[in-house]
Order: sequence, then C-alpha cells, then structure tokens
Amino acid sequence: MPNPTCPDCQTTMRKHGKRADGRRRFKCFPCRKVHTEPREHLFGEMRVDEDTAVMALTLLCEGSSVRATCRVTGLAKKTVLRLLVLAGERVESFMARHIRNVEVEDVECDEVWGFIGQKEKTKRRNRVTDPGQGDSYSWLAVERHSKLVLAHHVSRRTNRAADAFAEKLDRATAGAFQVSTDAFEPYVESLSYHLGARSSYGRIQKEFGYTEEGQGYYSPPALISAKKEAVYGEPDAARIGTSRVERWNLSLRTGLKRMTRLSICFSKCYRNHKAAMSLWIGYYNYCLRHSTIRMAPAMKADLISTPWTMRDLLEAAMGNATT
Repeated sequence: MPNPTCPDCQTTMRKHGKRADGRRRFKCFPCRKVHTEPREHLFGEMRVDEDTAVMALTLLCEGSSVRATCRVTGLAKKTVLRLLVLAGERVESFMARHIRNVEVEDVECDEVWGFIGQKEKTKRRNRVTDPGQGDSYSWLAVERHSKLVLAHHVSRRTNRAADAFAEKLDRATAGAFQVSTDAFEPYVESLSYHLGARSSYGRIQKEFGYTEEGQGYYSPPALISAKKEAVYGEPDAARIGTSRVERWNLSLRTGLKRMTRLSICFSKCYRNHKAAMSLWIGYYNYCLRHSTIRMAPAMKADLISTPWTMRDLLEAAMGNATT
C-alpha cells in the first residue's frame, strides 16, 4: 500500500511510527507535519466500543432514558448524546435517500405534539425568546397497508412546516394514492400544491369535549362527533381517517422515552430531539416487527428483504453497507 500524500503540500509522506491504538502515523518532511491514518470505526473518530455504542442506541429506541442507558452501558451522558446526534442525523439522511418513489395506496398524516426545554405557555410566562425552546410538532405520514413512515418533519405547527412536510412526502411517494389528514387548514394548500395532480385528499374533523361524569384533571376529552369531507379529487369516504397514524403516535410515545407524557424525560435540545425522532423512526421502519403485518414495514414496502438489526441500520446509514 503506497504512502499517503500530505493534504497541505501534496508531498508523499513517510512512515512515522504508530499510535497506542495501532493506527499508523506519517510525517511530511517539507512542512514538518505529522498525520495519522483515519480510524476504521462505525462512529468515525469516537473511541467508544462499537458493540457498546450499538447497545446504547438500541436501548434508546426501546424506551430507555438517556440516564438509564448510561447506567446500563457505563457510558458518559455526553457520549450517549453524541452517539444519538451522529446516528440520528445519518439515519435521517439515509431514509431521505432510500425511501424514494415508493408505490403507495393510502397515506395518513398527523402531527404529534412534544416540547423542548419547556412548554409554550411556560416559555411565554418566562419571556424566553430562544426559538429552539417550547412546543415542537413531529409531522408524520404513515402508509396504511405497509405501516411504513414515508416522511417526517420536526418543526412548529405552521404553514411553512406543512409545506416542507408535503414536499418530503412528494419525494417519498410514487403513483396515484389517497391521503387523509385532520382538519388542520395548512394541509389543504400544501398537499394540493405538491400532490394535487396525483392524489385524492379527504379529511376528518373531530370534535372533542368533556362530560361531567368521570371527569378528572388528567382525563382525556371524549369524542363527540366526527365529520368526513372530500377536499379535492375523489377520495373513498370509507378510507378517510387518521386512526392508524394516531395509533402509531402511541407506539412512538411508548418506544421513545423523551416523548412519554407526564415524565421528566423530555428533550432539552432541539438537535437532540430531532435526531432521536429520526433514529426511532428508522429503527421502527427497518428493525421492528409490526404485529399486524408480522414483518418490518420496510420489508412490506419491498425496500429490504430481511429485517435489519440496529447495526445493519447504522452501517447502511454510515455508508459502510449497500442496500
């Protein structure tokens, strides 16, 4: 194997011993600089053991909190969070490349609420101006038959976020299909602009309220009425609904600890929150066996042939494996 060239002066370097971890060092004599060969590691320059890192990320996707993961694996909290951000961002990029032009029939969209640092009302009361703090919504699109999460977007509940989410859904899908949402108004313009030519859109408007009987502080509101309407195209009224994506929200809150309600395991940083969402969705799509279809959603959508492990997902996301 020939000696590498210096990245600064493009001169061929000479061997200059080894590091304690076995990696070779090379010295460029014209510019007197010493360089070390890159580490062949799943997580780049991080020194954490690969098996321990994979276990930590698996625990985070199986309902463990960050501190519980630290206690089980023996890793420091900063190390676990660095792993989370690195893996989450790579998995998000991988899914954006891999889940493209998928043939779908029926897509349900919804937004699941969470918060970062503090809730919006507390943020207003404390006069906090940090845009990364407060309420956060994860926009989701789930295919009804394969259960695959086609697209997701972490942002506010605004018109701009709806447009960005619809653009991601457009890139992920192919062919004509039906899409269903709740009555959130920004969906109408965004979906009609990005999907109008090849989709039929129907929405369901639900009305909730409290009854005096059995009402408590934490009691959820009861469903009073539900009205379906066609927005454009010719949607099948029997298929208009968001029940499946709302059931998916329950899986998310069960499997991702920072999304569990009424706990102290909420996100404190937007980047960590976004990475955790991407990693869990990737783990759900490629690794988890769905009880209804009895396989991973990506298998049902013909994106993979066998269910993946967390290591398989990370190797594909880090660019060390082909799909």
